[in-house]
Amino acid sequence: MTHRFVQPCPTCGRKLEIGIELLGRAVACQHCLAEFTAADPTSTQSILDDDSALLARVDQALQRADNLLTTNNNADANLTAN
Repeated sequence: MTHRFVQPCPTCGRKLEIGIELLGRAVACQHCLAEFTAADPTSTQSILDDDSALLARVDQALQRADNLLTTNNNADANLTAN
């Protein structure tokens, strides 16, 4: 019999049943496909790690959006210059 615990996905919030054998390992949310480390939800350290990981993902998403905006603005400038 496999024992499971419930952990919310740090990206979409969906509650996931995760086997205890996966504690400390990388897992993926079946809903949004976000990857995160399965951790004891009562652990303060895992909460801090989740917050840090979320902030890092937000920074990466903002950087990608900024790069796309810069690329689009450069393309628009080239079109108007021609």
